Formats: sequence, C-alpha cells, structure tokens
Amino acid sequence: MKKRIKIGVLLLFFCTLIAYITLTAVFVRDVPSLSILDLTWNRVIFIAVLFILLYVFNSLRVFELAKAFTSTFTFKDSLIFTMGGIFLGLITPFQSGGIPFQIYLLSKRGVHAGEGASLLFIRGIQSFLIFLITIPFTFIFFSQLFDNNLVSALFRYLLGFYISVIIIIGIAVLFTEGLKRLVCKIKHRGLKEILLKVLGETNNFKYGLVNYLKKAKLHFVFSTVYTALSLYLMFSMTYFIVLICGGKNDFFLSFNIQLLLTYLLAFVPTPGSSGFAEGSGALFYSILIPKNNILIYIFMWRLITTYIPSLIGFFSISAYLKAFLAEYDST
Repeated sequence: MKKRIKIGVLLLFFCTLIAYITLTAVFVRDVPSLSILDLTWNRVIFIAVLFILLYVFNSLRVFELAKAFTSTFTFKDSLIFTMGGIFLGLITPFQSGGIPFQIYLLSKRGVHAGEGASLLFIRGIQSFLIFLITIPFTFIFFSQLFDNNLVSALFRYLLGFYISVIIIIGIAVLFTEGLKRLVCKIKHRGLKEILLKVLGETNNFKYGLVNYLKKAKLHFVFSTVYTALSLYLMFSMTYFIVLICGGKNDFFLSFNIQLLLTYLLAFVPTPGSSGFAEGSGALFYSILIPKNNILIYIFMWRLITTYIPSLIGFFSISAYLKAFLAEYDST
C-alpha cells in the first residue's frame, strides 16, 4: 500500500513538473508580478467559507445516499469517504483509486460491495444531471469556450468513456448468468474467482439501484440538492482566486470555465489529472488572468481545489486506518 502511494506521488510530481515547465515556455515572457496579487481579507475569507461549505455538502450527499442501506454510516464516515477518495484519486490514473477505499469503508458499515457500487454509480449520475441542467446556459452565453480543439477532443473522449462504462454495466446487469457461465470456463483459477465474486455482487448492485428508485426517492432528491450545492460552490470559488491574481472581474465566465474543467478533467489517464489540469487551466484562464501571472494562478487554483483537500484526505485515511488497527488489535 505504502509503495503504491509513493509511486502515485512520484508520478503526480513528474506530470505536474512537466506541465509547469511547458507552461513556463508557452506563457511566461517576463517575471511574474507578485505585486498584482490582491490578498484582501474578504476574498480570503470568502474562499475559506466556500471551501468548508463545499466539502460539508459534498459529504452530506454521500451521507444521505448511504441512509438507503444503513443507519450506522455517520457524517464523519462520509467526510472520510469524500476526502480520502480525493487523496487516492489524486495519486491514481483516471482518479480511480478512491473507489476501492470507498466501497471498503461502506462495507465496514454493513453495506455490501454491490450496494456500495450502486451508491457510487448514483453519485455519478447526480453529477451528470447537474451537468445536463447547467451546460445549456454555458452553450448559450459562453459559446466561445467551445471554439477549441482541446475541448472538442476531451468532449469526444468523455463521451466515449461514459458510453463504454454504461454499456459494460448494462451487459453485467442484463446478462449476469450468461457471463457467469463464460467465466466458469476460464482456466486461470485466481482470475475466475475474482470475476465470479464481482458478478456475484451484481444482484446487490441491482438491488441498490431499485432501492433508490422505489424506496429511497427522498434520499436521492436531498442528495441531488447537496450535489448541486457542492458543485456550484466549487465553480464559484475560482472567481475569488482569479481576483486575487489580478484577473478580470467576471464571475459568470470564471464559473463556467470551472464547470467545463471539472467535467472535462474527470477521467483523464494521469494521476489527479496532472498535466492535463495545469495545461487546460492555463489555456482557459488566460482569458481572465494576465499571461505572466498564469503560473501563479494555476498553482493557487490547484492548491486550493486539489492539493489541500487531498492533504486533508491523506490525514483522514491515516487516522481512520490507525483507529481501525487499534480496534483490531484490541479484539
């Protein structure tokens, strides 16, 4: 575990370093001007308040969804679930590292792996719903943001990714028994056991989805509201970072740029979207930020929206594992 985390951190550092070197070569012509930074207390306080509220609502969305399966999953569990997932997502390709930990944490509160997977799937659907509700306004009022080959390429990639995931899940749900018969023919014992275990949880996954549709509608609705609040707070927070870096006073443009980046960078192959995030952020935010200060903005943006939450997540996981091991030793 420790070795994998170290490898992930090294990959993150390498990709980020390459990104900053490239951005320096492309954007920086003079020395960045720290004198234009406007670190007034009201802006710092606004960012701090939005940051706290963002992760409170982000944790509440999971806390509400978990109520469909168990009453033992606490808000503290939800906070560890959220922040720990951010940290593990930062150091793994496609930000996938948080999923096993999150399913494991749910299982410690009596939620089967299949049910936990359905919770994560529903959480993804909620985020996608907010995207569908919001993106038409971006198309109408900020169409210039789409006049870019990178945006088009990332949209095609995301579309292919989501369609592939939906098809795979659909096949697993609709043809579970047939897939089990095929897996039983595999000669490699270890692989066969893993695949059969995964398929064995498919019924729990189906149950979880049906449960949200039939019995837990209110939990789904409240969680969706919390999802919208957390996402909109995230999109809003970057406006104040732009102002601190001497950027243009344009809340809605900043909001919509962050909206696009949040979804476009969700599943790129590098750990924590490193490299892609810095490059895309510089490309978009150079509309608002003086080019010589774009590196300062990118660093502050990643620090506040990615590195600090990940650091909190690291300490959350460490504290959780320490408490778990202490409980295990006592038994």
